[in-house]
Amino acid sequence: CQGYAAAFNLMAQKCGLLSMTVCGRTRGGDHAWNYIKIGKNYYYLDCTWDDTGDVGTGIVYIYFLVGADKMRVDHVWDEAGFPPEDIRYMKYLR
Repeated sequence: CQGYAAAFNLMAQKCGLLSMTVCGRTRGGDHAWNYIKIGKNYYYLDCTWDDTGDVGTGIVYIYFLVGADKMRVDHVWDEAGFPPEDIRYMKYLR
């Protein structure tokens, strides 16, 4: 999951978007996903959980550009440790 999150951050950066990795836990243990700014809007996405790995199942967008309430259903993170406003610093990592 860390690789998915890092790869997404790189792709977002190449597209001029701000994205950061959020680390936390899910029902499967430690996990990582992304927080992204698109225009004036902020979203979460989990590339790992949207990759079913099942051939022929099509593309899944269950955790693509969702709000914090959707992520909190099964993703847990220390919001003080990953405050959403920290995304503004990602522009310096380009």
